[in-house]
Amino acid sequence: MSTKEMILEAARQLFNEHRSTNVSTKVIAAEMGISPGNLYYHFRNKEEIIRCIYDQLSAAMDTLFWDSEARQSEAGIVQFYKDFGKLQKHYRFFYLELSVLVCNDPILLETYRQRSDRVMRQFNNVFLYWVSTGIMKKFKSDAEREMLVLNVWTLGQLWLTHADILDANIPPEVIQKGILRLHALLRPYFTAKTNKKMERLLQG
Repeated sequence: MSTKEMILEAARQLFNEHRSTNVSTKVIAAEMGISPGNLYYHFRNKEEIIRCIYDQLSAAMDTLFWDSEARQSEAGIVQFYKDFGKLQKHYRFFYLELSVLVCNDPILLETYRQRSDRVMRQFNNVFLYWVSTGIMKKFKSDAEREMLVLNVWTLGQLWLTHADILDANIPPEVIQKGILRLHALLRPYFTAKTNKKMERLLQG
């Protein structure tokens, strides 16, 4: 890893453990055993570090959202649930501090808004594809489909905050519950055949 990559990894771990609002660039530098000046050579401030970590998060998540296997089969959907939960825990500070982070950084806010729009468009396309392949039932209207897209995105962004309130350690079983929450939201829209397969896969 380069020094820049090591700074990002050290920052991510510290942010996850203590929250980014409680971790300064001096703390990150001290954790790495480098001078603040060395850190500032790579990043101008903490906001820039957070933006770069968000870029990492986005790239990792995009491999899931655009994964063709998740579109094709029930097994792919269940694997998406699991991988999504793992990545959220890996970058959990961002979800737990989402409103503060984006409100304090207009650049990050705009990046987040653009990505939100892009991902929700992708969700919409995937839902249409699932309808065409019989994985998902036909929607009563475009408005119903669009509302489900919005609800899935909102749950995905905020469920970890609720879990953190109940148990700040976020053990593995909490991640599993998050997966089941997402499935519970989608389940009424899947066909009976799809639900039968997915129930079996989720229990395995």
